[in-house]
Amino acid sequence: GAGTILQALEAHKPLLVVVNEKLMNNHQLEIANEMEQHGYLFHCTCSKLATTLKQFVNHTFKQYEKGDPLLFGQYLNQIMS
Repeated sequence: GAGTILQALEAHKPLLVVVNEKLMNNHQLEIANEMEQHGYLFHCTCSKLATTLKQFVNHTFKQYEKGDPLLFGQYLNQIMS
């Protein structure tokens, strides 16, 4: 799921997400789409796995940097003060 995607990216591992097409409200697909657009990973469905693996093997991904967990709280404090 989405948590596993973030864990792999934070560990700076090359990542290919194979999305479960049968899920409704598929947050895994949403995060995979967004992260692929930013160059952090590839994603595909089972039917496209072989093709995507060929691209994946020699691709260099952008390194994902973990967000600051305190940033949102600091922002709230700033606007509420």
